[in-house]
Amino acid sequence: MWTFIRKLLNELASLLSPQHGPIKDGVAIRKQRPLVWFGKLVFAETTPANDQVTDKQFVVVTYKGTQRWALFKCPCTCGEVISLPLQTSHSPHWKVTVSEAGRPTLYPSVWRNKGCMSHFWIEDGRVSWTSDTGMAPWVAKPGLYRPRSQADGVDIKA
Repeated sequence: MWTFIRKLLNELASLLSPQHGPIKDGVAIRKQRPLVWFGKLVFAETTPANDQVTDKQFVVVTYKGTQRWALFKCPCTCGEVISLPLQTSHSPHWKVTVSEAGRPTLYPSVWRNKGCMSHFWIEDGRVSWTSDTGMAPWVAKPGLYRPRSQADGVDIKA
């Protein structure tokens, strides 16, 4: 019974405070902050080719002062360039803000549905990995996601 309660408290501490980890002797243990992965934002007026996006570079494409796209190489180092829409006319879409240090924060998280299946957050240029990274969204959370099919233009082996 106490083991269950301790596990529940650990889980709550991790969920409520990203800076704190498990509880030991009634005290939350402070987590190490991830190292900075994306040192600064690079703004571009035209979308660069994938081979022009370098490791640890976070590019925001703007047009007439409006953010349109975010491009960066996957932080798992698989080498794939991730391109995310920042326009509200797209669904889903993401939002990029710039920290005081000039580093990107991206909301919501990124969960790749092909390739490496990485799932992560970017906050102040730091990448925080989720526990379900490497799993397809529809496998990890079948109630929220459905498998893609050939009708969607993607061949998925679930």
